[in-house]
Amino acid sequence: MPAYVTVQLEITDADTFAEYRKVGGPAVAKHGGKPLSAGNASLLYNAGVGMMPSVLLEFPDAKAARAWLEDPDLSDAHALRNKGAKATVTLLEA
Repeated sequence: MPAYVTVQLEITDADTFAEYRKVGGPAVAKHGGKPLSAGNASLLYNAGVGMMPSVLLEFPDAKAARAWLEDPDLSDAHALRNKGAKATVTLLEA
């Protein structure tokens, strides 16, 4: 059953985050993930959190999503993301 991951970003270093974008897609694909949507979200409801760039990823299952985030071979890619942005990564399991 597919699992979905949302990534909400507050980009703090645009140059570093641009470097992450080069490796982020292949890192997700390594575990069968694919982006479904990315960009600035449209506001449907605001409880004071504010708008930020967001990504919606689909993985084959929750195990694959966790493997992507915990893969030691991808630690450099995740570190680059975390250096260039504050990120909240949320797993949505069915």
